[in-house]
Amino acid sequence: VVQERPQTFIMLADMGKKGGSATLKSLFHESEDVVAVIHAGDIAYDLEDEGGRVGDEFMRLIEPIAAYKPYMVCPGNHELSKINDCGYVQFSNRFAMPYTDLDSAMTSDHFWYSYNVGLVHFLAIDTMHMVRFKKGHGQGKEVVFQQLAFIEEDLRQANTPQARAKQPWVIVYGHHPLYCSNLSFDDCALDDCITRRFLDGIFNQHNVDIYFTGHQHSYERLWPTVNGTVTQEHYNNPSATVQIISGQTGCNENDGICINVVAGAKGPWSAFRSWLPFFYGYGRLTVFNETHIQWQQVLSYFYNLPQDEFFIVKDAQLKRN
Repeated sequence: VVQERPQTFIMLADMGKKGGSATLKSLFHESEDVVAVIHAGDIAYDLEDEGGRVGDEFMRLIEPIAAYKPYMVCPGNHELSKINDCGYVQFSNRFAMPYTDLDSAMTSDHFWYSYNVGLVHFLAIDTMHMVRFKKGHGQGKEVVFQQLAFIEEDLRQANTPQARAKQPWVIVYGHHPLYCSNLSFDDCALDDCITRRFLDGIFNQHNVDIYFTGHQHSYERLWPTVNGTVTQEHYNNPSATVQIISGQTGCNENDGICINVVAGAKGPWSAFRSWLPFFYGYGRLTVFNETHIQWQQVLSYFYNLPQDEFFIVKDAQLKRN
């Protein structure tokens, strides 16, 4: 596999119109050098607020980036309307994402899709259906299992030798993590986490390299982990999916002081954590070639200084299973 130059993607979540102002300024400065921006849910806070004016203003703010670079999204809990029976109306009418042969289109309530960019196969998923299903809301198990069938088949195809020869990296993004160390009652902090139950085994079976999320207003990097078990404490030929939470972009809650406290690691899988106020930032993912990917978590208020960084290195065509 030959790639003429490294490709960099910006990856973030939970960015509000107000709280995310520092991050937006940082994005403007480096957007020319990136291939795409990936925003894994919780957009603007909220798109529908003030009769949609908050959404209008947020779209104007990202226009200098989104007019020239793909701005890829998936829904979070803040995309679900607070008005009964309105669903994701603001989200689905503001963003148009791709579709694949495995699904006819990204419809008004089916926000999952995949695409290839360079050496990477990206899969965007909608974890909201899973979380709402656990709480007894939403459209029920039919839609949940429809999406799971899509995920399984998409990853199965992406993991064939022929597909891996073209896209050796498989990256999934969604809003809700499988694990987190935050002091909260969110699903990822619970033993019966629904996204973990549905996705952990699928990701491992199909050799997903990275699962990227937000939802928690903090940053956390995990060791390769499956079923709660750390398989290694390094990223050389990872034997399980590497999971990254980067929801510390700056939301609008608490007048823009947007944090979810992390008192310490909740499990041996937590390799690095950050949650302090104003340590807002986002991820910079650089794909160098078929064997090397670099992740940097950069700080918006500190001139994009990397707060955390690491490489994932794997042998070409490595398969864990």
